[in-house]
Amino acid sequence: MGVRTANRITSANILDYIENSPEIDLLEYKIIHKDLTGKTLLELALRKRFGVSVIATRRGEDLIVSPSAQEKFLEGDVIFIIGRTENSFAFKEALEK
Repeated sequence: MGVRTANRITSANILDYIENSPEIDLLEYKIIHKDLTGKTLLELALRKRFGVSVIATRRGEDLIVSPSAQEKFLEGDVIFIIGRTENSFAFKEALEK
């Protein structure tokens, strides 16, 4: 619970953080970062760069489960990311620079 609260306080674009186990995290991330907007999952290579996987995208009222590599992120999209704890933090910290 303390980790969830800390993540909400320290990052405005992290909407929720769920610690599933000591090793695996699931987080909801709102796309506001210019480096993500308009790019596809393939272009971003999040799994290769950070070791995290996008398992779903919420765009308005629509939920895109298992988005394809060609799916482009739009500003305001919410992506659901799963990964090892250290990888989730690496992703979050890279976008806050």
